[in-house]
Amino acid sequence: MKRTHFSVPAVAIAGWLFADLLLAFLIITLGMDSGSSTDSVADAEAVGKSPEDVPEEEALPQGLELDPFVIQVNAVPSIVASGGDEAVSLLEDELAEVADREVGMVLTFGGSAQGKAFAEDINDLLPRAHPEAFEEAVTRAFHDLGKPADWAQIEIYLFAETS
Repeated sequence: MKRTHFSVPAVAIAGWLFADLLLAFLIITLGMDSGSSTDSVADAEAVGKSPEDVPEEEALPQGLELDPFVIQVNAVPSIVASGGDEAVSLLEDELAEVADREVGMVLTFGGSAQGKAFAEDINDLLPRAHPEAFEEAVTRAFHDLGKPADWAQIEIYLFAETS
């Protein structure tokens, strides 16, 4: 009786070894503590500082609300581009509902082929209209070829309110 010897290629073993290592690293990463404010206090005490010397960490917003606040604006693009008080007051009135909230992201759509420039001009005026709401907001400008040149739509994504 003849025995056959079956061998597994080294490449196949290396592939399984690589997959096992990735799984092990994932488990280790998920098990690591991301750190908390008590860790910084304990670290400060180990170095000889008092807990009062440790700066308070600022709480970060939890995320954006999924449904945007949407407004449509009809304005003369040249007036908005000039950045005058008339354009700022128009935006102040339109955006009064979000003035007391923190804005995370703004998508602005301008009409016609020059709509992106119009949308960028509107985005530049937002911090002047409501600085406390739009100061840290991320803005993006787009155009909509199917709309007239004086049309703009602003989609405002607010940070979710924490309870």
